[in-house]
Amino acid sequence: MVSWHAMFNDKSRLEQYDKDGNEIPFGKVKERFKDLRSLSISQVERCMEKFYMVSLLDGMFHIDGRCMYLLDTNTYPLKELKNIRPIYFERWLQDFSATSGKPLQHKRLFTAIGFQCNFKGKNVKRYLEVYPSGDCKVRDK
Repeated sequence: MVSWHAMFNDKSRLEQYDKDGNEIPFGKVKERFKDLRSLSISQVERCMEKFYMVSLLDGMFHIDGRCMYLLDTNTYPLKELKNIRPIYFERWLQDFSATSGKPLQHKRLFTAIGFQCNFKGKNVKRYLEVYPSGDCKVRDK
């Protein structure tokens, strides 16, 4: 299971599920994009939890406590990154029976978390594709 967590500049948080287990729409985060400090996901698979976070202040990624920039900070100086905004989506696979048209399988391929920003008039993005196994790939398109 994957769930998102949003942290805002005023230190308030918004979780994907409230204390009663009701799902909060991601649109609630979108309403506050300008105040978003970081976005993270936690993934629990086979009794193991992994944590992935992106800071929208500087584009730094945190993967299970390890910090890294996925942009070359010599090419893209942090002070020149403008309009940093989050990337978050899930990619699912849905198989159907060719004869009956009924669904056969529905599974999550990956969850993407990252950012996009503007640099010298160009849109630049970096995100992680986080797979159910906990492995991830860095993407820029």
